[in-house]
Amino acid sequence: GLSSPWSPAALAGFVGISGVYAPDDRELVEHFNRKGLYREVFWSIMEAGFSGSRAGEALPRASPVAILRDPAAAGLASVQPPVLLCHGSADTSA
Repeated sequence: GLSSPWSPAALAGFVGISGVYAPDDRELVEHFNRKGLYREVFWSIMEAGFSGSRAGEALPRASPVAILRDPAAAGLASVQPPVLLCHGSADTSA
């Protein structure tokens, strides 16, 4: 297996200012599509294939939300640093 000289527990915390934290949310994908980030481009960015053919596999793997919802990851949250995700309600860019 792979080993790493550091652990997530070594981080004091994480502040997310901007990001796609739930790329497997179909409503979010459609929202981006309506705003001009077309689903084919979004899927390609998220390694789901241009047609979305691998979306079911790739999008949850790219989603911190989905990873933490997975029962197999039950102990994962306890070793992660504190997380603060920030967003605004008046952002018109996305």
